[in-house]
Amino acid sequence: MERLLNYVMNNDLKVYLIVDDKDVTHNVYATIGMALDAITYNYHRLDADNVLEISRTKLKWRDRQGNERFLEIKECPICKDVTNDYMSKPRAFKL
Repeated sequence: MERLLNYVMNNDLKVYLIVDDKDVTHNVYATIGMALDAITYNYHRLDADNVLEISRTKLKWRDRQGNERFLEIKECPICKDVTNDYMSKPRAFKL
């Protein structure tokens, strides 16, 4: 356990969040590959005619009511200091 704690404290570890147009987190992923796969999965769930924009890190579409919606990957460092809340301020992520 001590080795794991030392590894976390000495490395710049990050998680990847999938957030929507209201900045609500839908899921948290340990690797960028998993987050990219989630964007692709959600793309395949939509009707291709409703998709407005697709990139590796963002999916934008029009819902049934005609509103524009999107899912986006954001990068967030893992909190090393419990007095800071990094999860409240995820950073935009681009490949």
